[in-house]
Amino acid sequence: MPDGTRKQVSTRQTDRNLAMQIALKLELASDVSSRGMMTRDTALKLVNEITAMSGVQVMDPVTCRNFLTSFFDGEHGWSSSTRRHYQQYCRDFLQFLGPRADMPLATIQPAQIAEWRDARLSDGLSMKSVKSSMIVIEVAFKEALDQRRIEKNPFEGIKRPTVRKREVKRPFTWDHFAALVKATEGDWRLCILIGGYTGQRQQDVAQLEWSQVDFERKCITFRRRKTHDELTVPMHSVLAAELAEAWIGAGRPPAGKVIPEVAALGETGARGFPAVFREQVLPKIGIVQPYAERSSGKRGRTVSEYSYHSLRHMLSTTLNAIGVSPETRMLVVGHSDKRVSAGYTHAQLADAEAAIQRLGGV
Repeated sequence: MPDGTRKQVSTRQTDRNLAMQIALKLELASDVSSRGMMTRDTALKLVNEITAMSGVQVMDPVTCRNFLTSFFDGEHGWSSSTRRHYQQYCRDFLQFLGPRADMPLATIQPAQIAEWRDARLSDGLSMKSVKSSMIVIEVAFKEALDQRRIEKNPFEGIKRPTVRKREVKRPFTWDHFAALVKATEGDWRLCILIGGYTGQRQQDVAQLEWSQVDFERKCITFRRRKTHDELTVPMHSVLAAELAEAWIGAGRPPAGKVIPEVAALGETGARGFPAVFREQVLPKIGIVQPYAERSSGKRGRTVSEYSYHSLRHMLSTTLNAIGVSPETRMLVVGHSDKRVSAGYTHAQLADAEAAIQRLGGV
């Protein structure tokens, strides 16, 4: 042994010649270690030589860091924002592993996955966030299993957190909407008007282009990223007037972003659309949402009752309150059922326009 003591170790082999070869390798490993010369590569080489002698699969030398980084940098059909989100999960996992991240992928054990899960929960992350991160990293290990780089997925048998309560989103009232419009200016004012009068999602609004705005027909055709289709929504007279003024002020451009300042924001992060809306826009009307302090010292959001999506809920709720039919509400706000959102007939467009014009001004 490295400390100079002797220890009887069984090679568990019935072939005496093979047992002697393995014993010599073990003796070599002990000698190298006792001299302080054992490196990760040397240890891996000796282990692989011994396992090969025993007829066991040789350990793949690819490290956890190299495999996971390569996997999340690869092409999987994800959007750029989704890729960045998943890559952050990867960095968090590797940071937790510390030096173990540079060991062979096959050395990652279920106990380490459970420790990572528990550490994230202790750090103040929500059960939903921890569960999502576990699902994402597990996908990479499943790929490694399919490639026969590991013999067993370390996530197997590890319980994910149970998300017991869905995060509650509250709709804005019409007074909230009017106050937001009054408290903002420029691109953010337009962004809020578009969201409030059309009910469309933040990125579909943020990336809106002038070519999608039809002043003659008084409607906007949104390219919806979530459902991968288009939806045409009539413009309320207030929105049409504000957009026309902005278009003329910009020099009547045939194309380009309608609200470039907002379009330039990312989808996530401290400078992303949701964070800027929550931290810079909502406080203008007295809505300040709390944060939780994590043990790591980083800020973590608690339940965010109000977000830009609250405008979408507000429009649907308001249309319902003034007696607009469910079918017309679905057409105005957009519906996940493609049979519903495939497009308007002329009669439906007229109904939607009439419903929108019934909304009040701001």
